[in-house]
Amino acid sequence: MKLTLTALLAVFVCSVAIAAPTVLVDGGEARYTLALGDDADEVVEQAALQFNYYLAKIAGVDALNPASERPVRVEIGSAADNDELRARAAADESGYFVEVTRDTVRLAGTTPRATAFAIYHLLEGLGCRWFMPGEIGEVIPSMDTIALERTAVVELPDFTGRQLQALGPGTLEWEVRNRLGGPYYPGSHSFNRLVPPDTYFEEHPEYFGLVDGERRISQLCTSNPDVIRLAAEAIIAMHEADTTKTWFGIGPNDGGGFCECDACRAQDAGDWDPFSNEISITDRFLTFANAVAAQVHEVYPDITFAFYVYHNYMRPPVNVKPDPSLIPALAPISLCRLHGMNNPLCPERNYWAKLISDWGAICDEVYHRGYCYNLAGPNVPINYTSRWTYEIPYCKQAGLTGFRVETQCSWANQGPLLYVMARMMWDADQNPEALLADYYDKFYGPAAVSMGNFWQELDDARRNAPSSDREASECKHPRGHQAGQDRAVQGARAHRRAGARIPEGLPGDAAAGRQPGMGQSAGRAGPNPRGGAVDARLRSAADPPGWWRRADQPILGRGYRAGERANQRAEQAGC
Repeated sequence: MKLTLTALLAVFVCSVAIAAPTVLVDGGEARYTLALGDDADEVVEQAALQFNYYLAKIAGVDALNPASERPVRVEIGSAADNDELRARAAADESGYFVEVTRDTVRLAGTTPRATAFAIYHLLEGLGCRWFMPGEIGEVIPSMDTIALERTAVVELPDFTGRQLQALGPGTLEWEVRNRLGGPYYPGSHSFNRLVPPDTYFEEHPEYFGLVDGERRISQLCTSNPDVIRLAAEAIIAMHEADTTKTWFGIGPNDGGGFCECDACRAQDAGDWDPFSNEISITDRFLTFANAVAAQVHEVYPDITFAFYVYHNYMRPPVNVKPDPSLIPALAPISLCRLHGMNNPLCPERNYWAKLISDWGAICDEVYHRGYCYNLAGPNVPINYTSRWTYEIPYCKQAGLTGFRVETQCSWANQGPLLYVMARMMWDADQNPEALLADYYDKFYGPAAVSMGNFWQELDDARRNAPSSDREASECKHPRGHQAGQDRAVQGARAHRRAGARIPEGLPGDAAAGRQPGMGQSAGRAGPNPRGGAVDARLRSAADPPGWWRRADQPILGRGYRAGERANQRAEQAGC
């Protein structure tokens, strides 16, 4: 979301229109000085170094030499002297502002990370891109003279939380450059952390679930008052050990094995979940969570709690209203993870939109804890871009607070997906076609048309795949997955020969990546100057060869296992 300060600039509009640009670099010489506040921390200092570093790269020199005259002052962080812009940016912890006047550039954010966002915003306006981590994903333009037009802009994200989980080591800079950040939704498979079986099971098996007549450590007996007390005490102790932590996971362990005792079953509402083929336990769980929250709030009233809308507690409650401090994250593991909303080949995915609506009606804050890969599938090339460019704007319209999306840490196999997701989590109204055209043009260069068509073919194959991910991918074995991929590609090609594509979203909305009725923005930076031509060629390019039959399965297997281990470590660490 961009707030252009029209009123602030109205007085100066005539002079700005004819004023010369503000020159930062000319002939390899810096015509500016940097000013940092006395409170600048390591994050801000590093961002300032990156500012100098990338201006030098754009100018084609190892380091900028100071010019004899340096009339421009670049104010970073607390040194940026504009209280009005700073106040507007403070509406979100990730908010920032960029101001360029005749002799001053101001770059500052609500937090140190947000100040870094402001610096990368300016560099991006000069043409820099960071499509993936490392030099391979870096695109730096070349200019002899680096000049800025006058502007004053405040940027606020469309979603407070914007997190991609398990991207892999060395990705922090990429995340900052693409404005990921905000609150990190806590890991919520929490029962073992709250009431550890190693501590309590031997002496108090009654604290744990009764399954087939035996007490087991799979889950807690949530109707037991002692279990409620211990869970509350554990959260209080964790907060007192680190008072900066005020948001705690409170959800069940991953998997099944829920308590079958009469007291727990009596709290169920008898609501049948057709996706897990069992009675929903949402009312039971919320009864427990509300009781824990009440005891914690007697000591610390500002503590909040996290739980996944997941498995057999995915459906909304029938009788129990969640305490306002309980913040759910929708994690639709029981639904199709291959197709997008409103895909006519997969009606069950429509239920995802209903869940967003139902939980949004009873909770002030709702997060998206979805998947941008097929979860249990081998790590073969696949493209979910059109699904997410529809779903992210939909979530904005539905009022979701943020994202914590599970990834598979596979940059080569997912192509532009993670980049596009990061960009649209900040600004959901961007034109995804312009984002993709810019990516293909700048990242692939002369191969833009072929590679754009390659990723489009994968996107078509995925959304044209039959039924749901469980049938189409046959993901238990690579050979089964291969069979599913072959069927999917055959279906995509047949549909393309018929001159159509399976829509995800309502007709006319999938390509625009928006919900019907939502206005479409042209995007802040606009398409690359060559982007429109590239995009037109992509749509008419011929089918690529049968790349899918030449996949190196052993390498893909290693990549898949590494991604799975990263996500498992994140859960075990309470992420």
